[in-house]
Amino acid sequence: MAGTETNVVVGMDIGTSGITVAVINTGFGARQELTGVGFSPSIGIENGVVTRPHEVVGSIKRALADAELAAGVEIKKVFVNYDMPGMAVHKAVVRHDIVKHGLSLRELNETSQKLYKSVRNDNHSIVQTIGMRYYIDNEPVLRPEKCKGRQLEIHAYIVTAPAAPMEQLRQCCEDSGIKVQQFVAGSLAASETVLDAVERELGVISVDIGSGLTNAAYFNHGIMKNLDIFPVGADHVISDLAIGLHTSLDAARATLMFNGLRAIEGHIKLTNITGQGEHSVPGDLVNRIIRSRIEEIFGFIKEYFIENLKLDASLPGGIVLTGGCSLIDGITVLGESFFGMPVRVGTPRMVPPNIPEDEAYRYAGAIGLGFWGARQIKTYSRIRHGTGGGIFNRLTKWR
Repeated sequence: MAGTETNVVVGMDIGTSGITVAVINTGFGARQELTGVGFSPSIGIENGVVTRPHEVVGSIKRALADAELAAGVEIKKVFVNYDMPGMAVHKAVVRHDIVKHGLSLRELNETSQKLYKSVRNDNHSIVQTIGMRYYIDNEPVLRPEKCKGRQLEIHAYIVTAPAAPMEQLRQCCEDSGIKVQQFVAGSLAASETVLDAVERELGVISVDIGSGLTNAAYFNHGIMKNLDIFPVGADHVISDLAIGLHTSLDAARATLMFNGLRAIEGHIKLTNITGQGEHSVPGDLVNRIIRSRIEEIFGFIKEYFIENLKLDASLPGGIVLTGGCSLIDGITVLGESFFGMPVRVGTPRMVPPNIPEDEAYRYAGAIGLGFWGARQIKTYSRIRHGTGGGIFNRLTKWR
């Protein structure tokens, strides 16, 4: 397809352990095609916050270069996830008395600004607005401008986040040679590819157990109603194992993924923390360490979502787990016992080609961002295939 143009949407998932990029071709009518992905270890980010900007820029450029080569396009704009403690979803409502017989565009814009101001403060920025609905005299309308009536109401869910870290991440993207088309809450992005429409409509909690953070979001009536971020993830489980079992982080990671939550009879051998020689540890100790930290994460979900929002009877979709830690053996069994409701592992509905099955999970966020972007705009950008100069420059200048 060299020398032709196509419509593409690009999603970039910036996580604590890795940065993934997904290129979605929207030029096939109703069918969307994943044309390329990229990955780079994430260096310079801790718990969603940029700590070493120069290294973050290098990581972004490496992931972009992989995706550009795979898809055969030069990437200029991206939809980027944003996850960090302090994010929140606000249910906002604003009312406006209509002065004239028909609502003017100026009145609509001013009322919308009042809606945003009702949740904005000096330290937080608006990430995105979800599920905006308009009412004229309590009757729902799709397009309120020029509608006649006495009062306009606007209802929306607004996602906010700490402003300074978000702007720092935006600057890293710009220094990498790309423009942020929109920041999207990571939980919302992942839901695009791991949840189905029925689950989002009836009620479901999506839980992404990442390396340094656990992101959870509650969906109902097709809208994300709440989200929260817990500063504990898979890295904490691995650290607990390394400390408790007196072994290296690499050995602890391998132990987590190999044994998971299944019962271990007798003892297992592990490399000493120095890397020299081995020692034996009780299998039940391994299980207790892993189980304790996973139950801590589950406890966060139970307290901040199920109990606080009183969701026991309104979650037909149950709980859907994503992220690398969701792959450990026995986690759904423990989850169903802990929550008393269905728990399943979510997998991307579009799997990258030539990617091992046990690594496909890491692309769920980037692919979901692509789907999200494709739904927001019909034509994202026109990017010419075969632009070798741009791709070559990315490969040679990322350092």
